[in-house]
This record gives sequence, C-alpha cells and structure tokens, in this order.
Amino acid sequence: MLERAAPVTYADQVSAMTRGGVVLLSSHLEGFAKKLVELAVERIFDKQICMSKLPARFIYYSSQDLISNIVDSQHPDTIAKNLLALQSRDGKQIKSSGPLVAPIDFEVFERGFSTPKYKPIDKFLKRVGYNSLLGDLKARQRGQFQIIKNSVENLVDTRNAIAHGDSAEKRTPSELQSHIDFVKIFCRDTDVVFCDWYGANVCPLR
Repeated sequence: MLERAAPVTYADQVSAMTRGGVVLLSSHLEGFAKKLVELAVERIFDKQICMSKLPARFIYYSSQDLISNIVDSQHPDTIAKNLLALQSRDGKQIKSSGPLVAPIDFEVFERGFSTPKYKPIDKFLKRVGYNSLLGDLKARQRGQFQIIKNSVENLVDTRNAIAHGDSAEKRTPSELQSHIDFVKIFCRDTDVVFCDWYGANVCPLR
C-alpha cells in the first residue's frame, strides 16, 4: 500500500517493513523445521518406538550437551563429573534396542541447528532417521525444485546479511511475497515427504 501510494515518500518505511518481513519469514522457516523434528522426537517416546528403528546419531544428539562437555575438556575432574552426569541422566536411554524410558529434552536435541537452508535442514532431519529430503523434494517438485531452493536459500542469505547490519540488503514487497509463496511450498512439501516416510518406516506423525 505504501509503495503504491508514494514510492519515493515512503521508500524508507517500505524498506524497513520488507527487511523485517525477511527476518520474520526466515524465523518462521527455522521454527517449522524445529517443530517437525520435535514432533518426531515426541512420537518416538509416546509410541514407545524401538531404538533399533533409529540411527545411532539419535543417541548422540539426545545427550550432546554432556558429551560436548566431556569432549571439550582436558581436566580429569570435569570429565569425570560429566561422565557421572551422563550416566545418571541418560544412562538408561543409551541403548541399541527397546523403547525410551523418558522423554527427550528437545532443547538439548535441537542444539546446533539454526540456519534454515536446505543442507542444514536435511542434516537436522537426519537426526531422527530421515535421510532423503532433497531426493524426495526433487521427485515431488520436479522442474520447480531448483527455483524453490534458490528462493529459500536467497531468503536466508538476505536475512543473515540484514542481521549483520548490511543496509544494502533490501527486498521489494513483490520480492518478499515471492519468498513467502516459495517458503509455503517448501514447508508443505517437506511436511508431506517427511511425514509419509516417517509413517511408513518409524511411526505415524499425524
């Protein structure tokens, strides 16, 4: 509205609004990926899924805070303290078969994921056993895959530049709307392929 009414007069306001929209849209995309994985983690406990259906990395990410403390320390007392904490908190969860005995702390599990681009999201979903996101999206989207991917990647790159104070990074309202449209498609299709695979191989998510 502002851009159409007086493009020169309201240029600064329009720029501020679209820059804010880019940041907000990128945050929504990150939140979507986290909620998808959180749903899987919750269902794994709720449905008492056998750990043999999950990759070994699932155990690592469930305990990565304490494991990192052990790996990063060179002090025997600190290492021993964290080993005891790991045994006490997660000892019964560390297994190759059988169900979890307690819910996973998702704040621990999701650590390290913050950039909602294709490769990081793909790696994030692999934490719960889904290894074919990019291939499944290509098969589903066909000729649109690269167009959608470019828009999503560009959105996140722009968001990062804005967050680091780059005042030259701007988007017009129409460009922002294009990002919104492609992010919607990406989220919809990712939800479909992930939930379809998970329902067939681990447990239903919907």
